[in-house]
Amino acid sequence: MNKINFRTFDLNLLKVLDALLKEGSTIGAAKRLNLTQSAVSAALKRLRNAVGDELFVRYRGKLEPTDYARMLQPSLRNAMSELRQIFEQDEFDPVISKATIRLSGPDFFSDMLLPELAEFTSHHAPGVKLQMLDLVPDDHFTTLVRYESDLLIMPEADLPDWAMSRTIFKSEFATIVRADHPVLRERDPAWRLPLDVFCAIPQILYSPSGGVGVIY
Repeated sequence: MNKINFRTFDLNLLKVLDALLKEGSTIGAAKRLNLTQSAVSAALKRLRNAVGDELFVRYRGKLEPTDYARMLQPSLRNAMSELRQIFEQDEFDPVISKATIRLSGPDFFSDMLLPELAEFTSHHAPGVKLQMLDLVPDDHFTTLVRYESDLLIMPEADLPDWAMSRTIFKSEFATIVRADHPVLRERDPAWRLPLDVFCAIPQILYSPSGGVGVIY
């Protein structure tokens, strides 16, 4: 069997294969798909070349599936059924929805966002569940690619071609120092800490795996 490259494989061919398995003839498949018989025959030829199997052999005037085609049939039937459900489902209604929405982002977003979001959801979408997932370090979009999360909450960044974004809020970092810290002596209360001064003083660093430590 050939190993199919899904980057170049025409997924429309799966509709033809599904129809042929159901009808047992190119004529029946053509009627089911509203295509010409020659178009179905051409698609079958492409399928055979793609998978490296005959898929169907003629027997007593019908197209009989090969063992490989029979093996594909249950999985193909389930896949086609799931696709139909995706495109035929009713419009999303938050009032009656029982969906679980998975949000992926840094843990501090849980404190900033989830309390108000959970309260809003409980009133407007009482059956919807919210789940917060940790953002994958150095590869923010992995959970989306793997369908493990539905939405990322992250700092502004370059996006893949298939993704879209919307700004939902803006925030700034704040530096906490003791009231008598030398860096604050004789400073105006509105003074903004320059980056070089910030980097020159000792810092307390929180690490999820190692607790709190001091760096110099």
